Amino acid sequence: MKKPYFIGIIIALVLLLGVNIFFFINNSCYHPSKVEKKIEKPKINPYVSENLSLDKEQEKKYAIIKKRHQKIAIKIADSLHASQERLMNYIEKKPYDTIEINNLENKVTYFQKQLLHQSVEQYYQLKSILHKDQIASMDDIYRQIFVCRPTCKKDSKCCGKKGKK
Repeated sequence: MKKPYFIGIIIALVLLLGVNIFFFINNSCYHPSKVEKKIEKPKINPYVSENLSLDKEQEKKYAIIKKRHQKIAIKIADSLHASQERLMNYIEKKPYDTIEINNLENKVTYFQKQLLHQSVEQYYQLKSILHKDQIASMDDIYRQIFVCRPTCKKDSKCCGKKGKK
């Protein structure tokens, strides 16, 4: 195998593991009883509700959208974690096999893509219930989710806020 290809695979694997470890450390693991309680009684995120100034009708619609996407996202997240665990178990115990590692990595990235897709779908569904003057605030919230880097200052352009001039 060519050395640059091998190094590229190792770098990609280390980056994927690093990102997953970062999210694992910063987010609590799946606890069925806690998550199911949240799904049964969806609460409007005060941050979203306050920043978008949702009226009562919009809050009801948002609760439905949020609940629907949470149910799907939980299943996808479970599959993602199982795939990550299979990958980790494989690399801990088996010799390096490009084909098998690629297959396992593809499963992980498939579920990551599915979670991203759910977020995009939720964005468009939320946008459909908003008034035109609320959309810019929603865009800022989603920009912070999708674009903002941990090293980014929260008031800078990369996080959706217009920097103070």
